[in-house]
Order: sequence, then structure tokens, then C-alpha cells
Amino acid sequence: MRDLEHHVRARGPVLPEPRFPAAAAPDQARGGESAERTGDEGGHALRSGRSAADEPPCRAPDPRATPQEVHFRARVLRVVGPGRLHEGELFDLPEGAVIGRDPGVEVRLDHPSVSRRHARITAAPRPSPEPPLRIENLSSSSGLFVDGARLGPGDACALAEGSRLQIGAVLLEVLGPAETEPFCSPIPLDDAPLDGAAAPVFVITRDGDACGVQFAGRYLDLQAAAARAFAALAASPSQVVHVWDIQEAVGTAGVVAPLVTAIRRAVKSLLDDGALDEALLRGLIAQSGSGDRLASLESLDRDALLRRLVLSRRGHGYVLCLPPDAVRIVDAG
Repeated sequence: MRDLEHHVRARGPVLPEPRFPAAAAPDQARGGESAERTGDEGGHALRSGRSAADEPPCRAPDPRATPQEVHFRARVLRVVGPGRLHEGELFDLPEGAVIGRDPGVEVRLDHPSVSRRHARITAAPRPSPEPPLRIENLSSSSGLFVDGARLGPGDACALAEGSRLQIGAVLLEVLGPAETEPFCSPIPLDDAPLDGAAAPVFVITRDGDACGVQFAGRYLDLQAAAARAFAALAASPSQVVHVWDIQEAVGTAGVVAPLVTAIRRAVKSLLDDGALDEALLRGLIAQSGSGDRLASLESLDRDALLRRLVLSRRGHGYVLCLPPDAVRIVDAG
């Protein structure tokens, strides 16, 4: 007994092993990753030990990653004979769409040489080495040509970017999908302007029934109704604005086409006077997401370029092909 007492005095008291609940050991539960809470500027932040340098860089998307999302377009190159089509008009070519003159088809070409249901866009088998879209001839009376080769009734062939597609007396060029432009900068939460943000090109001032459109401090020669139509289009740039929405903004149930013509003429006067640089206008249209590339816009004459600026969507409405930061609406009232 004395030996045992002497041993305890030499080592000190023997304490029991501390026991911790499982929730108190986060390092073991997370495989060794440490996490601590630190008080910073009145709040608590979870610090995981991972720096911003460890974040993956912003990368451009791979266009081959999702072939099912490829979305082609067609642009009118030439029209022979009378009709309501204009050079430079752009049409979507979604899978399954029918092309024709009938108002109920997905892609309407309002020209007397085009059959009511002239052709159909179909998808190529996947996986396939061919382009993702094909066109099938549904017409037995009027012609259908792809790159100069005629398709008989019921025949089909592949469509590729750059193909020349002739439907009746309408010649179109097949355009590829619009390219994604990566944006990797944080957007400020307040009203501070973005770094490098350009001043708006067109400023629209609304004050009750009065409305005016300015470019570089110069008012465009527009009547109030045409200016309000411009404002209705500028409220949703690069998007289809339906005819009835423009009529509501104008305050009349009249025809919208003359107002659009007045807008194009007013912008044309800026180009003719040298106040607006044509290269700047082409660049803005190319940045609007309309699918037009700068090289293709350079081949258009001035009138065709203005039709691209205010694009007609037959049976739907009109599109103002400008990027959002190129227009600003100011309500003075």
C-alpha cells in the first residue's frame, strides 16, 4: 500500500480521458478540412482556407458540348419580283419548323413564289457527321434549291452554315448560331456605372404625351407618335415588341409600319449628315445579339442596314437591334 501511495505522489493525480461529442470534431467529419468562424465587420464568415486564386478561371463555352442547342438562322440575300420581303431580314430556323407563305407556319416568307407549306426543317440523326439540321421539300409546284442543287418533292438534304437556300424567288443565306460572349466581371449592386461602360447612343425623353429622341444632343426629326414607337422598341432592345404593344404606347390602333419607316429615315439622316458613323452603327447591331456578324453587315447597303436596325418580324412585331447600354429612357414627368 505504501508503495502504491508513493507511486501516485510521484506521477500526480490520474484524470479521466476527456470525451467530446461527435459534432465537436468537424475536422474529422470533413476529412481533415479545417473551417473556422471569424468575426468580420459585424458579421461571421465561414473561412474554408480556399483563396480566390484557387477558383477556376472564366472560360468560353465549348460549342461542341451541347449540339442539341444549335440554333440556325437565315438571312434574306435577294428577292426577285414583288413581295413584302426585304434584303437583310433575319429568320430563325428551329427544328421542326415549316417554311412557307401561310400565316400559320413557323417561318413565314410572304412572297407569291413561295408555297403555303414549302419546306420543313428537320434534325439530322444523332450522332451524325452531317450538320445538325436538314431541309425537306414539301412543295411540288415551286422550286427549292440548296447551293444551286434542286431538291425534288419529298427530297431532303443537310443545311450548313453558309449554305445558300433558294425557296421560290427568295434567296437566303444560312447563318450559324449566335456566339456566346463570356462576361466574367462582377456587377456592382449599387447604381455605380460599370468600368468601361459607354454612354448611351440614343436618349429618349418622355414627358406626358411629349416624347423626343436624341443622338449626341441632337433631336431626331420624328413626330410624337414615331418617337413613342421608338421608346416602345427601346424599352426592350434586341427583343420582339409586338405590334399591339407599340400601338398601346403610341395610343392608337393605326398601322405601325409607317412609324417604323419614319424611325429608319430619321436615323438615315444622321448617317447622311455624318453625325452617326456607319461603322459604329454596324458594330452596335453586331453586339445586339441579333446573330449578325460584323463581316456580313459590312456587305449591306445603307437601306438594308437600317432595316436590320429596326427588324421586322412578320406576324409578330419589330426588334430594335441595339445592345441595352446603347439606349436610355428618361421619364421627365
